[in-house]
Amino acid sequence: MRRLGTAALVIGAAVACGNPVAAPKVADTPPVWVEVGCSVKDPLDPSVERGGVPADFVANSVVRCRSEPREVPGEGTWTVQIIERADGPVPELLDMLRKPSGPPPANSICPAIGYAKPYFVLVDAEGRALLPDVPTSTCGKPHDEVTRFLDKLPYRTVSETRTGLVGSVRSNETGCPDTWKDTIVLESPKAAPGGAMWPDPAGTPRVCTYLVDGDTGRLANGFSLKGPAVSALRSALDTAGPAAGCDRPHTRFAVVLPSMGGTATVELDGCLRFQRSDNTLGQLDKDAVAVLTR
Repeated sequence: MRRLGTAALVIGAAVACGNPVAAPKVADTPPVWVEVGCSVKDPLDPSVERGGVPADFVANSVVRCRSEPREVPGEGTWTVQIIERADGPVPELLDMLRKPSGPPPANSICPAIGYAKPYFVLVDAEGRALLPDVPTSTCGKPHDEVTRFLDKLPYRTVSETRTGLVGSVRSNETGCPDTWKDTIVLESPKAAPGGAMWPDPAGTPRVCTYLVDGDTGRLANGFSLKGPAVSALRSALDTAGPAAGCDRPHTRFAVVLPSMGGTATVELDGCLRFQRSDNTLGQLDKDAVAVLTR
């Protein structure tokens, strides 16, 4: 099962690092005392305040907070927050946490990645808990030795709490996202003739249908398109002319996701137009749209 522990989030283009600056030891910063467990809304939030590990601090246990997606029968996929505890002294971990972070490299470029640090607290014999900072490498990545050590500890589960729905039962069953932006409205594609959208054979496209709710579609159904229906739709999309003028808003649309080739977003009512992946708008008829409704 996939764990969401130390995560890397791409945040933009590469950024240049300046001249090297001496990095203070994590232990030199004041400790941050917290409650045992997950005391913040988002444990992976980089703005969460963390502190050093005093030289005289002795940890008797480690309490880690992590999240993972989990499918719940009949209820969809949920994010579950897990609090787990490993008892016993961890002098090796304390030594790792007291090491300095690497200074920025001189006249070189760091990849534009923001690294999230694992959330865990160290608890002493008196029950006091501190949230330690984790030393980082030259470009900000948490030291691998810390995350590897944490992953190997003999945890026991303290609690498991659902924190948010990731995907509904219908989404899990159909393979379609629960929501999809109504791009025909939002992106204002221009009417234009098209051309070949999919290779031949086109494989097994997935069709996801949505009910319009503002500028977003809410998942109604999903299925795989097979056999002659694929060839018929492919031919209709490839030969469609530019969309005609339209004064009838649609209330339903389908997103056709092929194995290869461009995505098509199709109005299931209204004017029966469709948006190509190049943001042009073509025109279909009732027969072509009929294969997308179930």
